[in-house]
Amino acid sequence: PLHKGFYQSGAAHNVPLIDGLGQAKWDAGELLSFGPNEVAARQPRYRANASAERLLTLDGESLVDAVKIVTSDGVSHRLGLALQLQGQVELPAGFEADPQFRLNPYWTEARSMTFGREVRLPVRFGGLRFELKVEATGPMAGSMKVTLASVPDAPPARREALYFEVEGREA
Repeated sequence: PLHKGFYQSGAAHNVPLIDGLGQAKWDAGELLSFGPNEVAARQPRYRANASAERLLTLDGESLVDAVKIVTSDGVSHRLGLALQLQGQVELPAGFEADPQFRLNPYWTEARSMTFGREVRLPVRFGGLRFELKVEATGPMAGSMKVTLASVPDAPPARREALYFEVEGREA
């Protein structure tokens, strides 16, 4: 059940999610560019009603992950990004238990907070401290809900995961 219910779902990976769901079925997509400091890809058939693009760039000491989701059915959707972490997030005051959070049954102990278009969260891994910055853009990306939860790691261990979500047709 853990393999089928979690590891095979978008909620187990660092991927964009539309209404909580990842890519509908395997499809190679398109490689847009590949170089020593960046790679870009597009999946025009991510879901029946959505496409996704991603650009990963090494910029000095920063890793920039730009994700774009565009829906095509003319209605607003929950557009999100799941991020699996190895390390601990230092949550600012204001995160509260979120019993209504329903991304995936294996995401437990959810705590959420709503931000504007940007959130910065410190993350500790070993003796290092990183800053995770997430910025939501797009015509309808006015506020972003951020959720931290406990998710399965290599059994029986668990780890922290973040989920960033906005409402809209594009983000």
